[in-house]
Amino acid sequence: MSSVVKKPLMNRKFQLLEMLKSEPNNSFLNFALAKEFESEGNLYEACKQFELLENIDPDYTGLYYHLSRNYAQLGDLSKAIQIAEKGIQICLEQNDQHSLSELQSLLMNYKLDEFD
Repeated sequence: MSSVVKKPLMNRKFQLLEMLKSEPNNSFLNFALAKEFESEGNLYEACKQFELLENIDPDYTGLYYHLSRNYAQLGDLSKAIQIAEKGIQICLEQNDQHSLSELQSLLMNYKLDEFD
């Protein structure tokens, strides 16, 4: 009876880091890495990665919702509002109605929370 040795699968974060070595300005890979940090509960690193993506590709509208929400979860509501407002402007320029509506709802929730 022969035994088959299976190699452990690389985890997604490691795979993304490896791919980013050859494509450091790839918006999708940077977004996916930020989401990996987020899923691990490492919101500080997620924010850093989303901010890196913003520097690389400020028109990547999907980043603003997640970056804003992470700052809110870290307790920096002022920064969260600032990012949501910036994202709304980018979405208007890009005509991205889906991300626009998400950011508008998020911003409205922040504003309501300020008055609770």
